[in-house]
Amino acid sequence: MKELDPKEGRRMVARFEPVEGDRFGAVWAVEKACKERGLVVGGHQRGSPRGLMRDAEYDYVAKWCNLTAQERRELHGVILFPGDGAAEIWLNKEEAS
Repeated sequence: MKELDPKEGRRMVARFEPVEGDRFGAVWAVEKACKERGLVVGGHQRGSPRGLMRDAEYDYVAKWCNLTAQERRELHGVILFPGDGAAEIWLNKEEAS
């Protein structure tokens, strides 16, 4: 079975660059920005996206490995880590407008 592309149906709305001297600076910044947007951030799992849901509907999002394909499609967005120390917020196209 083909793995779901977390970018499919979504667009990037923000990118947080690495912070000099702070290994997790971009992670803290993206988490703060998501909370300010009213999004609940999913749990950490090394090398995987983190799910995003509106906090009016959810108060918890599981780690990526614990989400079914259907649950991954139902996410309002994801946080992606492109491998350069940055973090990106990708929201569903209707959420991103």
